[in-house]
Amino acid sequence: MKRRSFLNHSLQLGALALAGVTSFAHAQTSGPILMLVGFAAGGSSDGVTRLLADQLARKLGRPVVVDNKTGALGRIAIDAAARPTPGRETFLVAPFSSLLFSALTVPSWKRDIYTDLKPVANLTNYPLAIAVSPHLGVKDLPELLQWLRNHPDKQTFGTAGIGGHNHLLGLALGKTAGLPLQVVAYKGNAPLVIDLISGNIPIGIGVAGDFAPFKENKQIQILGVLTAERSPLMPDVPTAREAGIDLTSGDAWYGMWASPGIADALVNEMQKALSQILSDPAFKKQLADRYAMEAGYLDGAALDQRLRNAGVYWKKVIADIGFTPDQ
Repeated sequence: MKRRSFLNHSLQLGALALAGVTSFAHAQTSGPILMLVGFAAGGSSDGVTRLLADQLARKLGRPVVVDNKTGALGRIAIDAAARPTPGRETFLVAPFSSLLFSALTVPSWKRDIYTDLKPVANLTNYPLAIAVSPHLGVKDLPELLQWLRNHPDKQTFGTAGIGGHNHLLGLALGKTAGLPLQVVAYKGNAPLVIDLISGNIPIGIGVAGDFAPFKENKQIQILGVLTAERSPLMPDVPTAREAGIDLTSGDAWYGMWASPGIADALVNEMQKALSQILSDPAFKKQLADRYAMEAGYLDGAALDQRLRNAGVYWKKVIADIGFTPDQ
């Protein structure tokens, strides 16, 4: 009896120990998920990430914490996400341009954007736009170009960061119009919007959804979208090409990438949750109404291929523009 009692007691202790190990392992993978954003609060990058974080927390049954690591065209956030941190499950939400244009235009940045992060999903697609301060008194792009010619001391435009998508589009606009436009860099579109409203900067090039909330009350004028055709999200705004300016942005989208230490199982779980969230009509309406964006779920493999295709396209455009990193 004593032997049987000892064995039973040992088995009970073993079961308790196993339960403790299981609970510990669960605790290690059920804490908060960290979602990094490379731009300031108040802009579309931050807003879309927080909108997703709220839905993901419900789907995954875990807290999702958003952390804004601003600066350097989003490279600070990208670098933080690319460094695996034991016990911390980190994801990055970013416009593709943060990764791609940093890689193409900043030689000192040695990040490999195709291997240093795990592609998770394409999230949204969106138009870029040329917006102006209402203080200029112009109503369309031809009038804007004439205004710039008449004010050579004010031939500037604002963008979120140096060397990015919007910066290069501004340079392309200047080249097309024969004007030496100079860039003023901001840490996100939110502070750019403030300066447009106040008249501190005449022109802004950025995500149309960041300008859209200020369009109806005429605090900001959106003169043109940089898409091949009019955006269904802003059908009343002409394209730059309609105004006689041969300038398009190519595709623009937000994606999600994971830190290299993230388990494939969590990536798969995240993809499943994102697919459900981005197919929900109510969520699609929020994206369209708040940020002038369309939901556009693609899995990690498709996101990776899309980024690679964009790299081929923009490498040629950058060469044609004649952009150099010191501009």
